[in-house]
Amino acid sequence: MDSTALAPAPARSWRPRAGLAAVLVLSAVAYGWGSWDLGFGYPYYSAAVGSMSRDWTAFAFGSLDPLGVVTVDKPPMALWVQVLSVRLLGFHGWALILPQVLEGVATVWLLYLAVRRWQGERVALLAAAMLAATPVVVALNRDNLPDPLMLLLLVAAAYALTRALDGAGRERRWMVFAAVLLGCAFTTKMVQAWLVLPAIGAAYLVGSSAPARTKTWTAVLFAAVLAVASFWWVVLVDLWPSPKPFIGSSVDGTARDLVFGYNGFGRIFGQDFAAAASYAENHGKSFYQSDPGAGRLFGTSLGGQASWLLPLALAAVAAVLVLTLAGRRPPRKALAGWVLWGGWLLVCAVVFSFMRGIWLLYYTAQLAPAVAALSAAAFAALWRLYRAGGRGWPLLPVTVAALSAWAWVLVRRDPDWNGWIAWAAAAAALLSVALLVSGRISPRLRTAGLATGLAAVLAAPLAWSAATTIGYSAGLPMLPAAGPVSLQTDYLAPDVRDDFRQLLGGWGARDFRAAAGKLDEPSAALLSYAERRAGPAKVTLAVETADAAAPFLLATRRGVVGMAGFTGRDPAPSPDRLREWIDRGDAAFVLLLPERSRYEFVRSRCQSVPPAESGASQGVGDLYRCG
Repeated sequence: MDSTALAPAPARSWRPRAGLAAVLVLSAVAYGWGSWDLGFGYPYYSAAVGSMSRDWTAFAFGSLDPLGVVTVDKPPMALWVQVLSVRLLGFHGWALILPQVLEGVATVWLLYLAVRRWQGERVALLAAAMLAATPVVVALNRDNLPDPLMLLLLVAAAYALTRALDGAGRERRWMVFAAVLLGCAFTTKMVQAWLVLPAIGAAYLVGSSAPARTKTWTAVLFAAVLAVASFWWVVLVDLWPSPKPFIGSSVDGTARDLVFGYNGFGRIFGQDFAAAASYAENHGKSFYQSDPGAGRLFGTSLGGQASWLLPLALAAVAAVLVLTLAGRRPPRKALAGWVLWGGWLLVCAVVFSFMRGIWLLYYTAQLAPAVAALSAAAFAALWRLYRAGGRGWPLLPVTVAALSAWAWVLVRRDPDWNGWIAWAAAAAALLSVALLVSGRISPRLRTAGLATGLAAVLAAPLAWSAATTIGYSAGLPMLPAAGPVSLQTDYLAPDVRDDFRQLLGGWGARDFRAAAGKLDEPSAALLSYAERRAGPAKVTLAVETADAAAPFLLATRRGVVGMAGFTGRDPAPSPDRLREWIDRGDAAFVLLLPERSRYEFVRSRCQSVPPAESGASQGVGDLYRCG
């Protein structure tokens, strides 16, 4: 491959802009269609948004409950955006999803802007379309998790970097802006956001034409602003005087432990998490549907989420590296783009492949902007090589064939779920190869061959994304995933796979998602019973674990507390504090897990309420009257 093939094409016209408008509209439809039927998304975060919208301290900390007992397990920036939405539009499920939809569309737009400055409008349009069509991105933007905002901020930081490399006298200003955006991304999802930091730093050093002294001072300023923008919330929370909410999922109730522990090194090197350990022991496989290793991103549960174009993106990075080492490096700004997106991809791919802590498959969405940018640029380079003739022209038809073969592998892992897609993509690939080979004789066939090849490569991920848009789901609201649900259940015991597929996945997921966060009849009866008899108690109902408390929080404005946090092991409230509540008459009812609880003393100190009296069923939990 000639290094000139890696440089952008300068052509501009109105067509790419019209195409961009079409991509953005289709993205909005893909992410937002049927959002009025998606319920409250993941009730854990939805409940926190409801509490934060009613209390300023809960808002500042990201508290799960309005009484400020325990926070969610992430910083609150993504939830702040959702609070603004529900304050403007009312507390509805679609009002929680709407910010995610807008963030997803804005991410596509900003990727277009960033790639346009690197590779030109046509490549930028292709990159935007590839990002929008990534199945896991569609699934993620239809949920209320923090990741869509993080992705928006990261792509915005990449765009700011491309502006800094213009050399128009505003380099330092744009780098400071990039640092602010990265800091906001950190306040959205902590250390995961910093995975792109090495790529942005390296791209600046490679791409800037400023003198070494200027680059050094800009880098120092960038680091200082990044530190302030990233840690201001951590410092504020830890210096806030008591009483204050316990920082959920931390060991000692501090935000700094959340940064470096649960959401930091614990994710990379492994953490003691009961659910993961239990599933690993019982099923010989990680609870998170994959095992660490070089093949993780291509495995059964993950391959169809974001890896359709991953082989091409990795090959493109390798090609640029070889050319650079051989002394045929592309121009400075073009090389900076390859360093930016290539570094983004490599760091994230390595960390995601080998991290041993809590792993959720929608993390692969962070690969999607880099995969899209690199793949679009690679297609453009291969197209230029093909048109130039020479010995490199077969690389384009070979690439189309190889990517179509990989799509065949992914789709045929469950041939019963829209297996026709594999045949359609294979037929398009064969036609594309034939047209491209014939195009060496008849140039009029070349463009048709390229268009058919792109259709062959994108057909399967587009089909998976379309199925997600119209209501098919392969995961829970807390674990959004695209594609066949069978690929997400291979880690389960055979006797429960069918139940999972029928109740929680597939086309039946529409009803399940719509009901997410709503109390079932026995739980609603229990809450009504507690509200009628709670009297003036500050805590109407204390429910063990945050997940179990979320539907109760969403159903009432009375004082409901989720005890023990997200992991079920947070000392929030501590047993001593719960005793004080009970002794002072501040806690009217306590709902414990049926199995052994960290609050076992409640069983002897409070009066058990029979299910027949409260109207609850045995499976809801054990209710105790403490007032």
